[in-house]
Amino acid sequence: MDNPKTKGEISEVICKSELVKRGLTVLEPTVENVRYDFVIDNEGEFHRLQCKTAYKKDESILSFNVSSTQCNNTINKKVDYHGEVEYFIVYSPDEEEVYVFFNR
Repeated sequence: MDNPKTKGEISEVICKSELVKRGLTVLEPTVENVRYDFVIDNEGEFHRLQCKTAYKKDESILSFNVSSTQCNNTINKKVDYHGEVEYFIVYSPDEEEVYVFFNR
């Protein structure tokens, strides 16, 4: 599973399934060019989630990117999610676990 797009798609399916198993209503945007992957309805409160795939830095540390890369013809720029998502939902293929982190 070396293709980043495939890794991301697998993480999204697993994370969405975990949210549904926990009884949450999961909404997805109709278009792809938004900064969040899901919106959850938690008893009338809506929260935007960005799905990420974790990787092992070493045996005791899992890490994931809290920014995305925006590219044009001349420059690649890292852009964070501040103010655009409330939570990161993260799947770790190594641990086969899903984690949720508040986005400060």
